[in-house]
Amino acid sequence: MFIACCERWSARPIIIYSRVNSLYQFFKTLGTRFGFIPEVVHRKGDLIACETCALMDYIGLGVTLANHGHPEYWGDVERIVRNHLIESQVKDTSWLRSNNSREDTEQFSWRDIDKRMIGGYAGWSSPTHILACEETLNWWGGAELKNKTRAFQNCCGGSGTHAFFIAWENIARFEDDTLSINLHLDKLLPQAEIRCYQPFNGLLTIDLKQSCHLQVRIPDFVAPHQLKIEADHHAIEPKVWGNFVKLGHQKAGEMIKISYPLPIITEQESIGNPGFRQYPYQITWKGDTVMKIEPLGKIHEMGYSEFEGKEVRCYYGKEGPGALYQRDDLLQQKSIILSELFLDEGKLDFWKIK
Repeated sequence: MFIACCERWSARPIIIYSRVNSLYQFFKTLGTRFGFIPEVVHRKGDLIACETCALMDYIGLGVTLANHGHPEYWGDVERIVRNHLIESQVKDTSWLRSNNSREDTEQFSWRDIDKRMIGGYAGWSSPTHILACEETLNWWGGAELKNKTRAFQNCCGGSGTHAFFIAWENIARFEDDTLSINLHLDKLLPQAEIRCYQPFNGLLTIDLKQSCHLQVRIPDFVAPHQLKIEADHHAIEPKVWGNFVKLGHQKAGEMIKISYPLPIITEQESIGNPGFRQYPYQITWKGDTVMKIEPLGKIHEMGYSEFEGKEVRCYYGKEGPGALYQRDDLLQQKSIILSELFLDEGKLDFWKIK
């Protein structure tokens, strides 16, 4: 009886993870490879937008599954972080209007809106702009909110920071005498300093501070035979294990360099609600990083909102507030200045708190 009970309970996590994985696969079909995840699924109108809260949830779900049997999702996480998550942080606020002559109230603030919103996060972005459309709050709230465009939301400010934390915490992990590098991003641990040079170079360096076993995820766009692995003091015989390469036990003081090609490719992706207007784009990639997003076909300045019951101004083309993916300079070779890294001592590792 006790054995049967244990067997029944031990099967539940498997069923739960299988269900969660199915949900993840479904959500994956709704977004793009670069991380545009619609906030409202299958709206009955032409408007579609990505909320930073949705990015946080998607990254959190992907990381959880990747840490528990689905390492193939690390590539999804890295592409979203490198692209639409970082683009969702507000850098250009020239389109926002302030009125410092008006006095703030408990309900409204008018002063220095443009300066105060730098560093915030998008509530409804399009692939090309920080704001996808000019929908108002006429369908919700009191009279004081009427005819006011929804530009940002408080929830997205916290969600953007949380999403970056989830990714940062999981770039690399040290457990059971093994350092696992999951994302090709910079990370400083007591065991190693990890530096990645994408999108300028296909290069990852690992400066080991502690002897340990080492394994590194192979980027999705790289074939295992394309990896070139070098160490300062000896030859390494790598072994491919799924989408990771195992480098064996390495000693403290070893500097390991992993280089690989960064292909430049273009592909087309489209966003839009079923049965309503679709917005196609040409995406230029360099490795895992989007260099450029170009709208294709007719550019629509207005789109139907089912909440408004009318057409409103939308920004799915080249013109609009807060242009995204202005990355032409990243295609040029330039000297790289390494940034200072924050040491992750594990104090913020909530995965291990019991």
